[in-house]
Amino acid sequence: MTLDSELVCPACRRFWHGPPGRLPYPATGERCTDPKHASSPSPAVPLIHPLVQKAYKIGVKDDRYATGHLSERFSWVTGEAHKHMMGLSLGAEQLVGVATDRRWLNEPGPGADVEGLHVRWTPRDNGGLPIARKDIDDGLPWVLVTGEQLELFEIRGWAYYDEVCRSEHWRADWQYPAWCRPQRMLRPLSTIPPLGGGLV
Repeated sequence: MTLDSELVCPACRRFWHGPPGRLPYPATGERCTDPKHASSPSPAVPLIHPLVQKAYKIGVKDDRYATGHLSERFSWVTGEAHKHMMGLSLGAEQLVGVATDRRWLNEPGPGADVEGLHVRWTPRDNGGLPIARKDIDDGLPWVLVTGEQLELFEIRGWAYYDEVCRSEHWRADWQYPAWCRPQRMLRPLSTIPPLGGGLV
């Protein structure tokens, strides 16, 4: 299932757009809302947004991301696996940009990944929102994306830095200890604060 991305109708090839956090799923068998295709027996199928695909390719090929804070997150893998994880991480950032209608910043530095947002990706579907010791609290929300492939990405929710960086979320057992807030404690993406605003 794909969350906060796009689905394309196999009949009319048009994209379905939905509000953040709520889109029609292929598993439901929902069909095209176009009256001309209402009787179509084919459910919508997942489609990877082209901007997400582009971001993935940048992560794999762009030498700007070969070193620095993003590369360090995946220092436990090397070679093609490292490039693949870099690509998935950047694809997750762009997915959040698409879902929130914000610009992906495409910057290898430690600041925001999308306008007004930090994004963290993990391949584990049950993974929590991680924040490392090196990360800095700049008051911006942190968004979690999971999925081991682009087509399996799901935006799980968001939290503020001080909500994640609490003693009960500290994972000293990890190879690189960090804070990690469970998914069940994250806010839905639909409640993300507007740029320059407070909680909605």
